[in-house]
Amino acid sequence: YYVAAYSIDGSNSYSDVSSSTSGTTDTFAIQTTGFGDGTTFSVASNKDWSTSASTANAGNFGGDAPAEDWLISSVLDLDASVDETYEFTYRGQYSDTITGLEVFYTTSYTGDPSTTTWTPFTALNTELDDYVASGSSSSVATSVDLSDIAGTTVNLAFKYTSSGTGGGETRNWYLSDALF
Repeated sequence: YYVAAYSIDGSNSYSDVSSSTSGTTDTFAIQTTGFGDGTTFSVASNKDWSTSASTANAGNFGGDAPAEDWLISSVLDLDASVDETYEFTYRGQYSDTITGLEVFYTTSYTGDPSTTTWTPFTALNTELDDYVASGSSSSVATSVDLSDIAGTTVNLAFKYTSSGTGGGETRNWYLSDALF
């Protein structure tokens, strides 16, 4: 196989293929362009997801209404590889009466999260609930197995909600280090 490395910083720099080899398939991670290539969608509140090439964060302190805001990934092509996983790091800060972050996927995104049928990542959402219950504000790296998803392409979604707009009613969530 041939290997070429491309820049993830948006520049046009890339490596030249210098050799080829044959053998068994190796496991490797393909760096997505991070969270910046995702789409944000606000159902409620004027405090939306903030994204950059490598991070995303949501919080609703001082918002105009309790939040429901979505961060939808670009399409991930599951036919391009095997044993796919999606990895990222999360961290929560401040308190709310609800967890405030859930993660879903779909193989048929309509362009509107409220008209799309979503499937929850139940184990990951339980992990987020447990994280909140522990009172932690440390960063946690996690991984989601995508290999059992039927379909050729998938969109992931991070749904942020808050119970209100003031202290004790809105948790901030920070995401980083996305790898597919």
